[in-house]
Amino acid sequence: MGRYAIFISAITTIFTYSTLGFPAALNRFTVTYKERKQLENLKNFLTTGFIIFLAAELTITSILIILYYTTGFTPKFLNIEPYIITLIIVSLVAITQIFSTMCYVIASALQNSRYYAIIMIMRVFLQIPFGFLFVVFLNLGVFGLILGLLLSEFIVALYSFYYLVKDVGIGKFSWEEGKAMLSFSVPGYIAAIFISSFDLGLKVFVDYVFPAEGKEIIALYQYGALAVVNILLVAGNLFRVVYRPIIFKYFEQKKYREIQTLTITISKLFTITIVFSAIFLFAFSPLLIPFLTKSSYLSSISVIPILMLSTIIGYLRTLITYGHTLYYKNYWNAIAAITAIIISAIIGYFIIPTLGLIGLGLVYLSLTSIQFFILFFVSQHYFKVKFEIKLIIKILVLCGVSMGTGIIFNVTIFSFSEHSLIYSFLLSSFIYIIGIFPLRLIGKKDIEFLKSVIKTYINIIKSKNSLEKKNSKKKNRH
Repeated sequence: MGRYAIFISAITTIFTYSTLGFPAALNRFTVTYKERKQLENLKNFLTTGFIIFLAAELTITSILIILYYTTGFTPKFLNIEPYIITLIIVSLVAITQIFSTMCYVIASALQNSRYYAIIMIMRVFLQIPFGFLFVVFLNLGVFGLILGLLLSEFIVALYSFYYLVKDVGIGKFSWEEGKAMLSFSVPGYIAAIFISSFDLGLKVFVDYVFPAEGKEIIALYQYGALAVVNILLVAGNLFRVVYRPIIFKYFEQKKYREIQTLTITISKLFTITIVFSAIFLFAFSPLLIPFLTKSSYLSSISVIPILMLSTIIGYLRTLITYGHTLYYKNYWNAIAAITAIIISAIIGYFIIPTLGLIGLGLVYLSLTSIQFFILFFVSQHYFKVKFEIKLIIKILVLCGVSMGTGIIFNVTIFSFSEHSLIYSFLLSSFIYIIGIFPLRLIGKKDIEFLKSVIKTYINIIKSKNSLEKKNSKKKNRH
């Protein structure tokens, strides 16, 4: 199964590098063309985006084949023999997946989940019989799983293609649509590549600065602190399910007041929810780290609050800094990312050798904070959202009081207990929840809205969990 996992990783890698951000652009332009009733433009956009993806995919595959035959080079994420055949299959699977991706993105942008559900169900029910055929009956082992995946993805692609043609149609290649797609998506695509490269470079720098304990610091960050912090992704994703498409839709309909109301409501509920989640998780981090990883990673607790704050700021960026995207000024994403990387690299150069793990956390905090502030002011320039200052002050006061109480109790009353952190910040989270009501941070409308968001997210999680369980059972059988 390790080889199969590598194969899946290879598909993900090549697909990511080939898309050039096409799905993100499709998410934006689908709403625009739908609201403006410009179906022909949407047709051309789909066709053009696919052709550009196909060209990028073939280019990457050709380069890898040439490198293999001239230098013998094979990437680490694709070390399965026979290499060339595997590479070709990986490319074919990635090509089939672009159809289901386009189908899902359009369904998501138009807030219609039936395509996504059917695609997921098809994948499960096709991979199981094909896996049995190739692995058990024909005794092809891991290569049988790969063939089963290819065949099932091909059938799903045909299904997706049928509905794309039925509901949208086939357009023509358009240089105008191609330029629009690339100008919108490539800056974000470049930003993502730069940030992932910076993340890798930062770890290499830590290992270089600390020859003896560099790998230990990286492990504490990666497997200790992040194991706890990543749980916040659940709280964060609650508010990202269909948020951006609704904003785009309101903008095309010129419902600016609705955008204002939705943004304030979402950002308020998000902040209240995720700050409570962060305090609560931090309280139980001494138990979560040994449960999720190893007890030896307990010393990573000190950097968890910094990484949690970084995560919260990163999520806030996606929720409230969208003004420039409304006007297709996505190049600001690349500018913000590159600026943040340069400044954070300079900060890291000076503080990591002194502060080690804490310095590493502060570099990530500076990275997300600089991106946030740049994009916030840029976003406000293009589309001003009037945030309630009193509301922000109330939330900050509540955070200060609750977390300050936790810190004081941790170093005084509970300082002699081995569970000091748990007792102190559990009390802190309790004070935080109680304080919401006298400060009137949440009203009845907010509660009803939050219930609907949670219900939507739970339904999505259930469908994903069901899919994962079925895939797990299938893999165990093989």
